[in-house]
This record gives sequence, structure tokens and C-alpha cells, in this order.
Amino acid sequence: MKMDIQNKKNIKTLLSNFAIGKLIIVNFMILFLSFPNIVISQQSTQTTNQKLQTKSELYNKILGSLVGSAIGDAMGAPYEMWPREEIFQKRGYINQLDTVFRYKGAEGNWVTDLPPGGTTDDTRFKNFTINFLIGQNPNTNLSDRKFAQAIINQYDSYAKEQPIDSMKLDWLIEWVKIAKPFVKKDYLKYQQNLIKFYGGDLACGGLLYSPCIGMYYPGQPEKAYSEAYSLALWDQGYARDLTALAAAMVAEALKKEPQKEEILALFDKLDPEGFHKSRLVGRLSKGVLDRAQLIVKSANEPDLAGETNPEIIYRIKQEKAFKLLHENNEKIPFHAGELMLQILTSFIFTDFDFQKSIAFLVNNARDNDTNSAIAGSILGAMVGFEKLPITMRNQVIDVSKNKLNIDLEKLANELSDRVLERK
Repeated sequence: MKMDIQNKKNIKTLLSNFAIGKLIIVNFMILFLSFPNIVISQQSTQTTNQKLQTKSELYNKILGSLVGSAIGDAMGAPYEMWPREEIFQKRGYINQLDTVFRYKGAEGNWVTDLPPGGTTDDTRFKNFTINFLIGQNPNTNLSDRKFAQAIINQYDSYAKEQPIDSMKLDWLIEWVKIAKPFVKKDYLKYQQNLIKFYGGDLACGGLLYSPCIGMYYPGQPEKAYSEAYSLALWDQGYARDLTALAAAMVAEALKKEPQKEEILALFDKLDPEGFHKSRLVGRLSKGVLDRAQLIVKSANEPDLAGETNPEIIYRIKQEKAFKLLHENNEKIPFHAGELMLQILTSFIFTDFDFQKSIAFLVNNARDNDTNSAIAGSILGAMVGFEKLPITMRNQVIDVSKNKLNIDLEKLANELSDRVLERK
């Protein structure tokens, strides 16, 4: 009798537990069906965001990114590497495009005395990269080996020209030294050459072309990051992280309704390579953002000495920001960390205003065509081509096409078509 009672209790307990378990499963399924977004992968969400864009919307945003980059390059080109004081003394405050009165140079302009809208290797590298991307299968991952081979092929094509233009060869020689052993899988030689790339400091290799990878993956910052990181063969240390983040920022900016806060949040939230887990120092790229925020906070607390004119107050605050940035200068002006610090400071200081941001970077001097080109790519993606300054956008399109054989509209159109082929 006692055994029967005990058995009944056990059966009752078992049934009760089964009922509770069943209830939990049912509730979970209700939650699952009610809130599908909590289980849909990030990739699916991003793809949906991308499909919300029509061809004309996508083209407007990609062209905005490409032309925005060219505007930044063109505004900085005449004053690249000038001391900040010399820019102000000789040209005043720069906020428009100017004639590029400078000698030809491998990393600079290939045509002397270009009219306003003339650009340098920053736009030339984006032209090269977009042509590479157009030739890839949009439904497969990008190949680092194919990209390295494309660099070699471009160099070889210059070497076959008659007469040979040594300036063109000089432009890519540092890149080819690294690309060749990588393609041959001679990783020891690759590493030996990598640590000597442009002198061995954290030169901005991938930052020249990674914004294009962001254009290739609009609305997909995670994918843009991973693909750019893979192709960042010329970057060392946290420069590789910054290259990938630049691509992610462009991809985030290409969303239909991009948010400024989300672009900056990438430095904290998007870390597939685990830089945050590094012992003792953590993620140095996040430290760049932290420093930019501190610079802007300090710049916005100047001694105004009773000044009330808003324009003068803006210039006083900006000058303080310039001085703080110069205290953080690296040994080489095209150091990836220095460039990103300047870019982020300009974004926060101007509240992501396209024209003010580019002017901020150009007047701050140093490598002011490269940082302006990167900034212009991100901000141009945010606002789209139609909202870029009309005169400047027309100038860079005209000069690029008729003087430099770079058709920005054609590139944006073909890249948009390629993106829309993605399943």
C-alpha cells in the first residue's frame, strides 16, 4: 500500500514537471513568434536593410561616398603636408576647392597644375579598388590573394608602357614588395617586407582602399569589417583594425537611415578579432575614439575672453582642437592612428557636418588629403550624392573624368549593379 502511494506521488510529480516543461516550451515559442528579430541573424537584418534601397537610392549613396571622398582629397591636395601656420598665412581658411599648384609625384597628382577638383593617389586607389570589386563574384568572399595579384598586375601593366613612366612604378613599388611574396606563399619574406612598408611605422595602407569595401557591403558593417580585415595585407598592429573599422563605418553610413551614434559605437561593439581582449592595453582603436572625445570636450571649454561672435568662437574652439591634435602627432603624418584620431575629432567637433568636417581636417594640415578623403567617404555615404555641395561635387566629377580618366559616376553605377546582384 505504501509503495502504491509512493508510486502515485512519483507519477504525479513527473506529470507536473512535464506540464511545467511543456508550458515553458510553449511560452518560448510564443516569444519566438512574437519577436522574430531577437533570433534573426545580424546578417539577415542587414540584408533586409540593403534590399529596402532601390537602385537609385543605392547609387545615390555609393556615389555620395565616392564623390565625398574625392572632394576631401581635392580640398587637401594643394596643401598636403603644409605646416598649419603656412596654410593660414598664405591661403587663409580653406573651405573650397583650389587649383593644385604642385609638382607631379608618385603618391600625389600625376598631372601638374590641376584645376579645382584635382585629386591624388587617394582617389586613384579607390578607382583601382572599385574596378577590382566589380570583377568579383558578389556572392562569395573576397580573396586576399586575388587582391594582391591585382596590385601586381597593375604594376606590371605600368612596366610595359612605352615610354616607361617611373612615377607610376614608384606609386606601387612598396605595395608590390609585399604582394609578391604573399601571392607566392612565401610568408617569411612577406613578413620581412611588411615591417619595412613605408619605413616600418603603422602607415595607412588599407585606409586608402577600405572605404570601397564598405561601399561593396552597404548596411553590413560586420561583413565589411571582416572582408576589409582580410584584405589589409599592408597593415600591421592596430592599423589593421582601423582599416577594417573604416570599411565598417562606410557600410554603417550606407544604411537607409544611418545614425551618428551607431557609427561611433562600432569602435566598441564591433570586434570580431577580439582586440578588446588584449592584455594590459585592450583595444587601441577604441582608445583613439576616447582621445578624440576628450579633445573635443577640452576644445569646447576655451577661454573666450568675453567674445560673443559665433563664428569667432567656433574658430577659437577649433584652434584649440588643432593644438591638442598636434600634441598627439606621430612620427609620420600618414600614421593610421593619427589619421583616425583627426577624422573622429572632426566628426565629433562638427557634429558630422560634411563641409565643416572636411575644412577642419584640411586646415589642421599634416596628411590632409588622405584623412579628408576617408572622412568624405563616410560622410558622403551618410548624406548621399544629392546633398553634397553642388559646386564641389561637379568640380571633382568633371576633373576626374576629363583630366584624370576616372569616371566616378560610372564606377558608382557599376558597383551598385554588382551589389544588387548579391543574393
